[in-house]
Amino acid sequence: MASQKIILSIAISFAVMLQCVVAQNQQQLTEAVNAAADTIKDAISKGADEIADTGFKGAAQEVGELLNHVAKQLSNAIG
Repeated sequence: MASQKIILSIAISFAVMLQCVVAQNQQQLTEAVNAAADTIKDAISKGADEIADTGFKGAAQEVGELLNHVAKQLSNAIG
């Protein structure tokens, strides 16, 4: 069940990231990308907390950190 929540949260977060494309100016786009990355990271972390006993949390944290890194790279490229 927790893994389904993670997948759903990630899907929603990527939909938010797609909305970044329609941002009207550069600052809005940067903020939107950062917010989307934070949302993805939080979703993974919350889902991982639910199944921490299985050892999945470490992997989820790594994925969250990777997505955060991607968002920072996008922000740097835009700004």
